[in-house]
Amino acid sequence: MTSSFKMCMGLAAVAMFAGSVSAGVIFSADFDASTAVSGSVTANATVPNLEAGTSVGTWSNTSGGNPPTGAIISDGAGDNAFAFDSPTAGGTFISTANFTEDLEIANGATIEFDIYAARQGGGRDVVFQFRNATNQISYNFRFELDNSKHFEFVETGGAATRLATAPDGQTGSDFKNPAVDGYKNGFTPIHVKIDLLGTNASTVLDDESGRLSVDWEGDGNFTGPNDVQNVAFSPRNAGIAEITKIRLGYNGSGSRGIWLDNLVVTEVPEPASLALIGLGGLAMLRRRKA
Repeated sequence: MTSSFKMCMGLAAVAMFAGSVSAGVIFSADFDASTAVSGSVTANATVPNLEAGTSVGTWSNTSGGNPPTGAIISDGAGDNAFAFDSPTAGGTFISTANFTEDLEIANGATIEFDIYAARQGGGRDVVFQFRNATNQISYNFRFELDNSKHFEFVETGGAATRLATAPDGQTGSDFKNPAVDGYKNGFTPIHVKIDLLGTNASTVLDDESGRLSVDWEGDGNFTGPNDVQNVAFSPRNAGIAEITKIRLGYNGSGSRGIWLDNLVVTEVPEPASLALIGLGGLAMLRRRKA
């Protein structure tokens, strides 16, 4: 084995190692392996039950303890979801999805999940707060649960920018009540994609730090007549360098909530890792030519 070949192999190995530890899926939950399943709104979303259905990452509930803040519900065919629903917790509640490693905002990331509103009512919403290790908020979204469902980006100072509104066919009584309607009984969840572009991205505009896409029809793409794609938003706190968790919170009172499924957070590779991968591939190509 020549010294140049050894160097090539070393570069390739370093590239693969760097890519594996600095990027990839840092949270993933589909709740299908959760052991306790509710037929309605029985509070069973304990931390162990949430984590049984989470392949990457961990959970924590209100005050860091283990009181259920919702239910694991099923369609009866093995497809489960997290019913983040007010009656199961008796009022205001919080659950937190904790990543396996810090998400470096400069690199960027993609967050995807399926969601559906249950028990709609005016003045109530569920918030998705992207926080760092000291609980500072970097990005703050909320899903309004009034008769016209909206995704909004909450800016510094509390002002909200509306990014997406549900079409007329998905408002009012079309939204389900988990106390009487089984999961996926006659409806299709909405698919949401949030791209955090990061400061290292070459396509970032001066006034944006991310883009939201919503597949209102749930047909697997964002090109439908009612869908929205790549709607820009700006950071709440540009001084935060990393995100370690997504905190789900409920605002308002009464019987309101959401069904959440297939939550996946994927970090973009660091530029250095991409460079190493490129060097490794180039070195192997040069050896082949030789």
